Amino acid sequence: MILDEIMAARKEQLAREQKRVSFAEMQQRAAQTLARRTPVSLAKALRKSTLSCICEVKKASPSKGLICPDFHPVEIAKAYEAAGANAISCLTEERYFQGSSEYLAAIRQEVQIPILRKDFIFDSYQIYEAAAIGADALLLIAAVLEPEKLAALYQLAYSLGLEVLVEVHSREELEQIVNGYVSGEVTDYQMAAWMMAVYLRGMTNEETAELTDVMAHSGVMVDLSPIPGIKVDKHSTGGVGDKTTLVIAPIVAACGVKIAKMSGRGLGHTGGTIDKMESVPGTKTALSQEEFFAQVNRIGLSVIGQSEGIAVADKKMYALRDVTATVSCIPLIASSIMSKKLASGSDAILLDVTTGTGAFMKTVDQSIELAQLMVAIGTHHGRRVAAMITDMDTPLGHNIGNSLEVMESMDVLKGHGPADLTEVCLQLAANMLVLAGKGDAAHCRAMAEAVIADGSAFAKCKEMFAAQGGDIRVLDDYSLFAQPAASYELLAEQDGYIVANDAEKIGSASVLLGAGRQKKGDPLDFAAGITLHKKRGDYVHKGESLATFYGAADKFEAAAAEYRSGLVYGAEKPEEAPLVYALVTKDGVERY
Repeated sequence: MILDEIMAARKEQLAREQKRVSFAEMQQRAAQTLARRTPVSLAKALRKSTLSCICEVKKASPSKGLICPDFHPVEIAKAYEAAGANAISCLTEERYFQGSSEYLAAIRQEVQIPILRKDFIFDSYQIYEAAAIGADALLLIAAVLEPEKLAALYQLAYSLGLEVLVEVHSREELEQIVNGYVSGEVTDYQMAAWMMAVYLRGMTNEETAELTDVMAHSGVMVDLSPIPGIKVDKHSTGGVGDKTTLVIAPIVAACGVKIAKMSGRGLGHTGGTIDKMESVPGTKTALSQEEFFAQVNRIGLSVIGQSEGIAVADKKMYALRDVTATVSCIPLIASSIMSKKLASGSDAILLDVTTGTGAFMKTVDQSIELAQLMVAIGTHHGRRVAAMITDMDTPLGHNIGNSLEVMESMDVLKGHGPADLTEVCLQLAANMLVLAGKGDAAHCRAMAEAVIADGSAFAKCKEMFAAQGGDIRVLDDYSLFAQPAASYELLAEQDGYIVANDAEKIGSASVLLGAGRQKKGDPLDFAAGITLHKKRGDYVHKGESLATFYGAADKFEAAAAEYRSGLVYGAEKPEEAPLVYALVTKDGVERY
């Protein structure tokens, strides 16, 4: 194939270059060049509100042959700059593109905008050469590099101040690395190197969508067609006391939309939705596909544990991300979430992207970036997708802990839950109904309010638990839940407004009490948790109860210290944060 031929020729070219200039001398030349000038940022040059252009200086190509017989690279580059180009790329491969490093060096003397060295780079010598001739950035092609080599060259370039444009990935290449990792043909270190390259460089939306699809197809693809009508799913990026699924799923089902939802267990803060459901005695969350489908067809609602066969690649890749500092990589986060959603088979997906101290995404802008990417992925694959950006600087409601959160969720369904939790759940439910085609936002909001007011949402929730073996008496009489071993009142140490009450610290305190897991497989104390009496913005007097802790008495001291470490008092009432920051759809971002 032509790429193999080009690479063979490029290796010959490199050998000739190294005979003329040794590796050590090229390193010295690079150092001298970099001492005279600081590379210009390609990324910054392209980050404009208008269309950005990289204009190419190229004499020939393998497919077209000679493109520009009367070739004057410096004049071409100067014309590009004068016409408003954001950057220039210059071909330096000799045989197939008739390029030269000398062309780039000459252009560097005449233009001020960034120059991208476009070549078939596979050796560290070429990185130093790029710096020596005055390039600001260079191209790395994933198809010709092993993952660990790609990562090493990438890191070398950035250590010299050069930026990197990575050409990734074809569908075939993504399948090769992902499916190879699942089968064991691709080793941990190879996958880790590839993920680090993605972390450093990023991926395009199209590449991320393809990666997501490959990950989804690495396991079972659930076919929900035996369930008639539109099936709507919801996913939250999680946070402290995130209990919304237990509220909105019954609301949406009571409005006539089928909910066939697969959820997971929690790691950190508190348990996941499945853990919360299992705090209701007798509840089965492992159903066969036939049982699952039958229940949804009969009552319109079932929430079960995610099958081990769903998105198999994600499980392996997630575990590796956790030990390779790539957890925060947005393309990898998006593909992890959306691969499971695509594999789960729903027609429409509402994403609840939480933001703040108690969430994974700490800023609104980060959350919007993630939401936009996930919406783009879902839309690319023919799903109706929207995302809400919700606040997690302060936990929703008052209860944190598995059975405690079930109680509070039932309070919302009964019409007397906390105002903040109720409001967010109504907005989430309304947007799910919009995705299901039930009407506009106002109409769908009214539908959600109506099924709470007439009791049908709570009745639907009880119907689901009963169908899955749960003792529904506890949903009416909370005293029938498992009771905590002890309780402890956390008292205010001074007068003042609560200016900050770090939600992540609250979550960590709940984990110390036994309400959440520090590592996969840790047991949970369903009765453990925290009830907040005072939240951010409230005024407290010294000695007043801030919160009640539930759990084993020997865990209270450590949990109290963790909670207090995120607590700040002040004389002035802090500005109230919105509950919902934005709605993201395929049509754009609506900020509130």
